[in-house]
Order: sequence, then C-alpha cells, then structure tokens
Amino acid sequence: MRIFTVCIVVCLFGVLGSCENSSSVFVATSEWQTVKKGQPIPKGLHVRHNFQTGATEAKLLEEDNETRENIDDKKMKSLSLHSDAVLHDAANDLVLSIDELKERLKKIKLETGDGADSLEHQEGIKKAFRSYEEIKEDFKALEMNITTDSEIVTNILSKFKSYEKSLASGTLPKSEADAVLQIFNDLEFLLHQVDNAQLFADLGGMEKIISPCLNITNDDVKIEALIILGTSVQSNPKVQLRAMNADLVQKLLHTLTVASRVSLQSRCMFALGALVRQFPAAQKVLIDHGGLEIFGKILEDGDVQVQLRVMKLITDLSIERENIKNTEDEGLRMRKIREYERTEFERKLLLHNYCKYLSNLIIKNYKEVTMSHEFLEIVLENMITLSGTCREVFRDPENSLFDAVEGLVGDYGTVERAARADELEIRENLSKQILRLRSLVFGDVHDEL
Repeated sequence: MRIFTVCIVVCLFGVLGSCENSSSVFVATSEWQTVKKGQPIPKGLHVRHNFQTGATEAKLLEEDNETRENIDDKKMKSLSLHSDAVLHDAANDLVLSIDELKERLKKIKLETGDGADSLEHQEGIKKAFRSYEEIKEDFKALEMNITTDSEIVTNILSKFKSYEKSLASGTLPKSEADAVLQIFNDLEFLLHQVDNAQLFADLGGMEKIISPCLNITNDDVKIEALIILGTSVQSNPKVQLRAMNADLVQKLLHTLTVASRVSLQSRCMFALGALVRQFPAAQKVLIDHGGLEIFGKILEDGDVQVQLRVMKLITDLSIERENIKNTEDEGLRMRKIREYERTEFERKLLLHNYCKYLSNLIIKNYKEVTMSHEFLEIVLENMITLSGTCREVFRDPENSLFDAVEGLVGDYGTVERAARADELEIRENLSKQILRLRSLVFGDVHDEL
C-alpha cells in the first residue's frame, strides 16, 4: 500500500497536531525528525505527515541559490500545503493594482478600435477588405452552368440540325463546312470516353451525322467524320453494333474505292479497321461485300500508306482467329469458333487472290529496291501470319517469291554493313523475320545464313 505524505510549511502557527501541552520543545535540524504527539514546534519548519502510520516529521527549511521564480514553480508542482500567509504572499506577486488593470484594458480597447480613434481605424479596415455582401455579389457574377459530358454531347448534336438539309443535298457551303468541322473537333475528344461514344450512337450519331457526311463532296468533312467514327467505335462493341446496323461498313468500302486522296483512303482504313476488329459480325459484312477483293487491289496498285494499313488489318484479323485457341472457357471458345467460321475469312482470302497480291507486292518492291525497313517489316509480318493459309500460293514457282526471299536473306544476312547501332538492330530483326518466313513457306534451305 502506498504511503501518502503531506508537507506543510508552518509560517503562522507553531503547533501541529492536537493542542496537548508538552514541556519538551522540538529542536529542528536539517534532517527529518519525528515530532511527538502534542509537542510544540517552532515556526518556519518543513513538516510532513504520514497518514498511514500517523507519524509527523519536521526539519529546517533548506536555503539555496535558486531564483524566486524557480522556487514558485517548484511550489506549484509539489504536493505541499502552505500556510495562508505564504499563499497570500504568492498571490500578491500575481495581482495587478486596479489602476494598472484599467490602463491595460484601455490600451486593449484602443488597439481593437473601441477607443476615441476607432472610426479612423474602422475606415482603414473597410478599405483593406471587402464586405461580405460584396463577396457574395462577386460569386454570383462567377456562377456558371456546370454541364456533364453527356449534356455537352447532346448540345453538340443539336447543332447539326441546322445543317441537315445541306448534308442531305450532298453539298455544304464553305461557312457551313467550317462550322461542321469545328463541331467534329469538339466531339473528337469527348468520344474517346466509352460512355460518351455510346450516348453519341444512342442519339443517332451514326445515322444522322456520320452517314450523311460520307455522302457529301467535301473531302475535309469526310475525313473528320471518319476520325469521329473510328474514335467512337474503337474497342466499343455497343457502338460497333450501331455502326454496322447503320450500314457503315458498306459505306466505308464504297468511300475507299472512290476516294482519290490518299489521306481520305488512309482515314477510311482507320475507321474500317476500328469497326471490324474483334467483331466477327462486321467482318462478315466486310468480306461479303468484297472487302478482301478491294484490299487485294490496293496491294496491287495502291499507295504505300494505304497498303500498310490494309496489311496491318489483315494481320490482326488473322491473329484474332489464332487467339481463340487460348480461350479457357470451352463453351465460349466453341461459340467464337462458330462465329469466325461464318466469315469464311481464309477461303475468301484465296478466292479474291489476296495471297497472290501480297506475294507480288514483296517481289515487285524487291526488284525495284523501293522497300523501306518499315514496309518490309509489315509485309513479312503479314506473310508469316498467313503462311498457313497462303503457303501453296507463296510456293508457286511462277511468282518467283523464293528468289526474292533468298535475295533478302543475302541482303540482310550481312548485318555488319549497318553504320549505326539502331540500324544494326533493325537489320538483325528483319533478318530473323526473313529466315522465319523462308522456313515456314519453303523449309530450311540452309542451316544458317
């Protein structure tokens, strides 16, 4: 059990405990001594009492060099009991006189503007700060109608209504064409968001805007419409379906065949590729409407930029079919196989001579020494991907593909000809692709370069 003590500095009274008389007088020293019951003690001693044992002890107060502030602080922190006189003396040190307190309060009032010069002080505050009413007025002036992306898309589509007649006629005055181009520019950023693209389609964007814009004579408007179409359908099955149902696959194929500008053809391939990728139903529409035949003709005499887009798309469509094998769910895998089989992709490639056009493309460019590294890379990738379908066509001795491949093996086999490190890496990668194509189509003619 803990022992609790109370230390008492006896300053006014000289007796502790009961008032019993004792003839012996307590003689204090610097050490604690027990005070007998009823024994009188002199003033100014340090006294403590043990409430458990009932013993009272006392000793002389210790003198040291501590300042008054330190002594007072120690008194405040101790569990000492002091006489009324000591407490009164300590309080006097902290109490201000009435006059001094009034002077201090007066000074505070003057500093806060409640004195004689407060009006001048308040005027200064008004000049430095605006009132609450003024601030509220400023916020009212800044109030704007906050609109969501969906509201913006809806508002943009409503702007097309004023151009419906011109679009239906197939011609747009320059002023209207510029306005439509600006609307497309505003739409493009918004339609990268899946939800916005779906809203655009749900509100009839395919039928009311894209389709009419593809029928007009202004190529600039057509190009922007194709960008909007490709952006909205990309990796967005719901919008792809709306676009297919709006007959946009057929319209894109038609635009591709009649367009004279390379930039328009290229944008058309962009939109077409975004519409049919990972969407076998749209791929079937493309194939059924002669898309592969059109692609073959582009490989035969089209612009290089458009040819590259065609080969990339065919490579992607072929890889899609290969990736079905990796579908873990058996039911889903079988359903996908049936969907892709309906397109007759491989059979139509052979039927429309795509393999032959592809083979002739690399032969022609090799003979004319016009192939860039990028072009050769895309051609090789397309031929390797289709090697299983097109092997017999590629091996046909009449098209001399074997000679062209052997020539490329020799050209790219000596990689040390490259002057730069990046050039060396490109040639090494192309050399590996050439060897792979030769192996897949013709077998290993040589063990190494």
